[in-house]
Amino acid sequence: MSPKPPRRSGSPGRRGAAPRPGSSSPSDSAVGPPPAGSVDPVVGREVAGHQILQRVATGRLCSTYRATHTAMNRLVAFKALSPDANANTLAKFQQTARHSALLHHPNIASIYDVNSDGGVHFCTMEYVEGQTIGELLHAHRRFPSADAIRVAIDVAEALRFSNSKGVPGWRLSANRVVISKRGEVKILPPTFSPAGAPVLDDRYVIGAVGVLLYAMLSGGKVHDLEWALEPGSSVRKQLDRLHNAAPGIRRDVAQVVERLLGIAGEPFHSVDAALHGLRALLAAKEQLETRARSLADSARARTQRTRTRIYVAIGAVAFVGLVILVLFIARSGVAASAEKEYARAAAAAGAAFKAFEEAQKQFLAAPDDASAKQAAAHLERAKAAFAAVAADYPDHPRGQAAAQNARSVDEQLQRFRDLAQAEIRYAAARVKIEEADKAFERDIAARLEQGGDVDAEVWRRRYLAVAKEFADNARAAESIKVILANLPRHVLRAQMKIDTNAVANDVKSKYLSSYQYGKAIEAWNEYRRKYGKAESDALRKEALQNYDTKTTEIRQLARLKWAELNQQAKYHVGKQDYQKARDIYNRILENFGILEYTERAKEELAKLPNR
Repeated sequence: MSPKPPRRSGSPGRRGAAPRPGSSSPSDSAVGPPPAGSVDPVVGREVAGHQILQRVATGRLCSTYRATHTAMNRLVAFKALSPDANANTLAKFQQTARHSALLHHPNIASIYDVNSDGGVHFCTMEYVEGQTIGELLHAHRRFPSADAIRVAIDVAEALRFSNSKGVPGWRLSANRVVISKRGEVKILPPTFSPAGAPVLDDRYVIGAVGVLLYAMLSGGKVHDLEWALEPGSSVRKQLDRLHNAAPGIRRDVAQVVERLLGIAGEPFHSVDAALHGLRALLAAKEQLETRARSLADSARARTQRTRTRIYVAIGAVAFVGLVILVLFIARSGVAASAEKEYARAAAAAGAAFKAFEEAQKQFLAAPDDASAKQAAAHLERAKAAFAAVAADYPDHPRGQAAAQNARSVDEQLQRFRDLAQAEIRYAAARVKIEEADKAFERDIAARLEQGGDVDAEVWRRRYLAVAKEFADNARAAESIKVILANLPRHVLRAQMKIDTNAVANDVKSKYLSSYQYGKAIEAWNEYRRKYGKAESDALRKEALQNYDTKTTEIRQLARLKWAELNQQAKYHVGKQDYQKARDIYNRILENFGILEYTERAKEELAKLPNR
């Protein structure tokens, strides 16, 4: 299936290009193409029977390569974990890959192996060559309704299957749904699932598939699509009615999509019910197409019968017509000339209209002054062709018809120029919006490294400035309105990531090196108090999960360090060097700050002789 380009482009609020698929799932961290000119020591090596051919994507924790499995002589996607990954990350990577390897489904890319060789920890999976839904939407592609519904059915089937197998953490992402070159729909499995990630229920699958289908039918008119696909996201309830986002959409299609999203109609109670509704839409479309073909066949038959009758009538009056024609030609040389010139003008105008349609498509795909003038020039040629006939034969019916056609083309030309002006303004607004988006992302990236607070007011003023500059363009104003409505949530989410990183760095540099585990836990307690009452369920859950993971790690480090220091103290006791043992236990009392170990240290100190 190959989605056709829309007549109007528009995908507000999309941040950055989607990663190329062709290979494997993107990492849960940012993924992008490898740096230009970079030398990768893995490329060219043979790792566990895989010849590494090319690096195709690089993330914070993983790099993805195109490789050949030499024994099987087949291409695979080879995903290698960063050498800097810690033991916890390695465990999550291996556990997620093993979970996903249990899934054998035609719409899920298969994982072949999870292994390590020569210090390289990796998993290999099916090599899928094609484009992701995220890429197609980023290119402003609007899917035909039948194609979009088929994709939604395949995605729903795949997610339902993963849920039935009890595989956790399988949230939907437009950048992990690939349409292969053969037209197959494949979901690329995730690389990391957080500890304790739940198996997502039918309610999530129904809503997420609804969001994806809405985006495909509207050409990507979902602000921050990936956030809208998050469990617990409220974006889907704020979406506009589908007939507004995708004018001309069939009413029954819009009703099913809005039931999936829960914004209108009775919600579907299960994935099975949702699939039944989607398949019914395809059946209805096929019935409409069959009926249309039948009507077309009947019309052709009627036309043929009419032609036969006309031919018989023409034969009956041929002689009379010939006599009349001879008399008419003698008196209508001017009329014949008018007919001939009108026919030429109509042919020239038809060619100009066809060229205009192609030029208009190119303009709408990338609006600018040059392409707008090029498209308008075709209409001007059509207008000129009719105007010439009208000027030469003002009193002839063909001349009068040409004059009317010239006026109609002129009206169409004015409408296109108004549309072109609005589209060019909107394209300019999109450039400014994307510049603000990228600056916002750079600010967040810098603060992830350096810490600090994101100033929401600064970014609100930045977007308001764009809105003021393009106040004359309704589409730009609506896009910025949506961005501003979602800005507080984006800022809060970014700030939580920044604070998570800052607390982790603070704890590592200030407390863990000096065994101050109690203070380290208190730092994370402060983090939990800050984000444990966040309005967003998803953010609150993520914050509590971060807290649980980090404090569990700290307590584990405290337990290991206690065992190590206690063993050292016991050694000194065995050597009757009681002062050194006493120094060790006093250090635990001064630094650890965890009641369990301070009490043990007191007990051990009490056992030591007073000498």
